[in-house]
Amino acid sequence: MYKTIFLIFFLINSTFSLHSIRDYGAIPNDTSVDAAHRNTQAMIDASNSANLDPIPENRTVLIPAGYIFYFFTVSLSDLTNVTLRIDGHFAGSTNFTEWLKILPPFVGLPGPENEPDASINGTNLLIQNSQNITITGNGIVDGSGNTFWDAYWVDFSYPRIHLLTMFHCRDIEIYGLHFKNPGSWTLNFADVLNLHLYNVNITVDQINKTEMAIKHGISDEAYHAYPLFTDGMDIRGKNVLVENVHIQGFDDAIGVKEMNWGAVNFDNTFTDCSENMLIRNIIANGTYGVSIGSIHPDITPSCIRNITFENIELYNPKRAINIKMLRGIGNATVDQITFRNFYCDSAESDLLWLGPTNDPRGDGGCSPDFPTANNSCITNPNISVSNLLFENIIGINAGGIPGTFQGKSNTKAHIRTRNGYQTHVLVVIMLYE
Repeated sequence: MYKTIFLIFFLINSTFSLHSIRDYGAIPNDTSVDAAHRNTQAMIDASNSANLDPIPENRTVLIPAGYIFYFFTVSLSDLTNVTLRIDGHFAGSTNFTEWLKILPPFVGLPGPENEPDASINGTNLLIQNSQNITITGNGIVDGSGNTFWDAYWVDFSYPRIHLLTMFHCRDIEIYGLHFKNPGSWTLNFADVLNLHLYNVNITVDQINKTEMAIKHGISDEAYHAYPLFTDGMDIRGKNVLVENVHIQGFDDAIGVKEMNWGAVNFDNTFTDCSENMLIRNIIANGTYGVSIGSIHPDITPSCIRNITFENIELYNPKRAINIKMLRGIGNATVDQITFRNFYCDSAESDLLWLGPTNDPRGDGGCSPDFPTANNSCITNPNISVSNLLFENIIGINAGGIPGTFQGKSNTKAHIRTRNGYQTHVLVVIMLYE
């Protein structure tokens, strides 16, 4: 009898032996630089071990519940059939001085957005060249973004990093987690194939935002976007389903970007076009709404096609729907884009925008107050936009005009609207240069 009990215990214990980072030397609840480096290496070691584990049920890396672990950049690659289970608190280190030693130099990307190079070290958690990856748990993934926001307003040359970045990955499932306070974008997907993301919360600390705005004397105009560039998620890839997500942030809630956007010597593995995406059942507060782009034309033509946003609720956004274009040499195509079943309450500006990016820096940007302000706004005739459908777009209490679609007189645009209305009359202003 005792042998039978021992054998059953042995089989259960050996079958479900997850790779906890504590077993690889991670130190919980310690904010020191040494602990963050040790935790970073522990997660890399645990992931590599899980990747080699012959028992499928054991191929899970665990951040255990009840602890906070501080990290620098965790860089993982060439994983197959691995689950990252975050039940505790994954937090970026708050030691900015040490981050400056680790991060690459500030590198401006093409176009006026002038973001740092989000490459190997420009993120808290990087996963690349991997397949069949699951990221889940009941925990928190925290970028400790206030560390970067504070430094950035002192010196704009300081980098700010993304929270989760996935490059060249396929067959991805992400669910159940709370992502918060990124240094820059929250979720950054580039050249991904078959992504399903659902039941996720994304937030940026409102109290910390207000305190820092006062500290640095940030103007009312800049306040809405501060912390700058904290997008909920930006997606470049193919075959994507995003659903049941709550986002509270201060830039684009969700942006679909073309594959060449901001990519320096970036070779795509799975697709050359961002396409076949369904984004539905999203609730967002305080963002810049949902976006196509910014679209950057390229010598290698870029494209975004067959994208559907539906069942979207937006509260207090800067704008509801954006199709944003940048200047550049070459061509780009935007085709078969559907916006269906939108409810927008208290947009600060226009509900709908099709035109140059609202960033006055660099070549081709324009003021967020255009066209009501007396300023110019140069669009790009080399970007073809076709087959746009706006269906059942409801907006109340908007601070700006319902819509602005801007292009040159030869701009290719085919636009349909159905059942769109505001508390006033739906007016779409077509502007040509």
